[in-house]
Amino acid sequence: MPTFTYKVKDRNGRIKQGRGNAESSRVLIGKLREQGLVVTEVRQQKGESRFKLPSFGKVKIEDLALFSRQFSTMMSAGVPLTEALDIMSNQTENKILSSALYEIKAEVENGGSLAVALSKHPKIFS
Repeated sequence: MPTFTYKVKDRNGRIKQGRGNAESSRVLIGKLREQGLVVTEVRQQKGESRFKLPSFGKVKIEDLALFSRQFSTMMSAGVPLTEALDIMSNQTENKILSSALYEIKAEVENGGSLAVALSKHPKIFS
């Protein structure tokens, strides 16, 4: 089983480095995400072949990380869900992400759950 080094951001935005074994870099990324970490880099140790995180459609991982951090802050501050989605859709510079957030907000306003609304955009939200 290959060994990988990785860099992640925790829920507080702190960058951490680590090492882990997994069948593939994708499996390792999945395990790290389950721990609530945002993966920024994964590198296989042996051949130093680097795995670059994919962009989600035309939404960069950095845009998603920024959205996640700001959205989490709004939720912690007690901002209503639909209002937070509205603010984020207006402030996000990435037009694809902005459009998706607008659609997600509409879905939630019509009584849908956030999880279902996010799942309708699998290229952006895994």
